[in-house]
Amino acid sequence: MPEKLTGYLLLVCGLLLIAYSVFSIYQVFTNAAKPIQLFTGQGVSLDLGSLIPTDLPVQPKSAKTEVISASYLNDISNITAHYLLMSFLVSVGFKVSSLGIQLLRPIEVKLHTTESKAR
Repeated sequence: MPEKLTGYLLLVCGLLLIAYSVFSIYQVFTNAAKPIQLFTGQGVSLDLGSLIPTDLPVQPKSAKTEVISASYLNDISNITAHYLLMSFLVSVGFKVSSLGIQLLRPIEVKLHTTESKAR
């Protein structure tokens, strides 16, 4: 009987872990919650003055032009990291609930011996 109780406990824990992960991913994708903040980097910027050939007349010094903003780059990176972490938790929840289901199944062993075939 204790294996049935353990099986139900593992099944419920695995399903709760899967439900939490799915709910968290849904919240992040609908912008109701912020993803885990792992990345805080700088944006991608280029100095357009360095791309002009040197034989042209001298242009005034220009500041660096931002190609991809830091907030956009960090948001995409953080959402991707959050999705990967939650998908890992879904797979862990699946394994835990599978173990619980295996404990809940009855174990039936049918042996075929030579004596039973002779009768």
